[in-house]
Amino acid sequence: MRHNAVDENKYAGEANSTPKLNMNFTLDQLTPETMTMLFSNAYYEAENNIYKGESGSEEAIGTLITVNNTLSIIYSDLQHECISYRMNVALREEYHADRKSLLEVCNIYDDFPVHATVESGDDKEPYISFVYKHIVPKGIDISAKEIVNVFRVFEKYCAQHRTMFTELHKSVK
Repeated sequence: MRHNAVDENKYAGEANSTPKLNMNFTLDQLTPETMTMLFSNAYYEAENNIYKGESGSEEAIGTLITVNNTLSIIYSDLQHECISYRMNVALREEYHADRKSLLEVCNIYDDFPVHATVESGDDKEPYISFVYKHIVPKGIDISAKEIVNVFRVFEKYCAQHRTMFTELHKSVK
């Protein structure tokens, strides 16, 4: 069974009953393959995010998690000593021309633990990227259960931000 919606009551027992979530890791142990295994064991649809270099070589750079047709990426960032949780959300075309208002909405979101930025893809179309960085100092363990539960809270904040977006955008125009 894979998670398809944010339902905290549904998750409560699963994280506690999944034996492989009782493991602890240091940040440098959290390779994309390990993260993918953790989220798969927590009943998420998870796979390695593969980067193809110019030379044709492939390297896993994070874990992709799909929930309700929404893609998130999670990766350990050794340089900044954190686990990065990121969800990119496409914007309807009606919002594309109004970058200033989009930035103002993102500034409002910055008062919350999950921040937002406006970015542009290869096609130059803007999208909002929701980001949370969970600090894990060098040499300190973090449990698999905590990694997954932080993602669940991240999902909840992203869902709230997405729900509030249209009203916030109207208010800053």
